[in-house]
Amino acid sequence: MARCATCHTDVHPQWRESAHANAFREPFYQKNVNDLIRQKDIAFTRHCESCHNPAALFSGALTDKPQFKNRPFDEDGVSCIVCHSIESVNGRGVGGYTMGEPALLQKTDGTKIIDVTDQQILDNVEDHKRAMTHDLIKKPELCAAFWQIIRATA
Repeated sequence: MARCATCHTDVHPQWRESAHANAFREPFYQKNVNDLIRQKDIAFTRHCESCHNPAALFSGALTDKPQFKNRPFDEDGVSCIVCHSIESVNGRGVGGYTMGEPALLQKTDGTKIIDVTDQQILDNVEDHKRAMTHDLIKKPELCAAFWQIIRATA
C-alpha cells in the first residue's frame, strides 16, 4: 500500500485508519482467527479471511501447506487493490464477489498489465485509471455486498 500512497496522498491516510485497512489486525478478530487455527487448522479461516484479508485467501496462504511463510499483506487487510479488482458481486454472503486479475494498467483493448514500474504508471495515467476505476467501483452494490456479509455474521 505504500506504493499507492506515493501518488494517492489524499486517500491513503483515510484508508490506513479505516476498518478496511485494519480488518485483519483488529485484536478481537485476531483472537478468534488464532483460536480457529489452533482448534482446526488454517484452512478453516478461509471463510473469515475472504473478507478480512482477501490477499491471504487468493495467494494460497490459507492451505495446509501455505505457499507463504512471510505474509506482508496481513498488515493491509482489505487493500486498495482488493476493491479495485472486484469485477462482480452476487449478494449471497461471505465471499460473494468475483475477483478479476489485479492489474495496474489496462489498455483500451482490455489488455491488463500487472507487473509495471511506477514510471510506467505515471507515463500511462489513463491506462491506470481504466484499470482501477471500473463500473462496479462507483456503485453501491460493491459496498452493499460487504454489508450483507457483516449483517449475516453479526
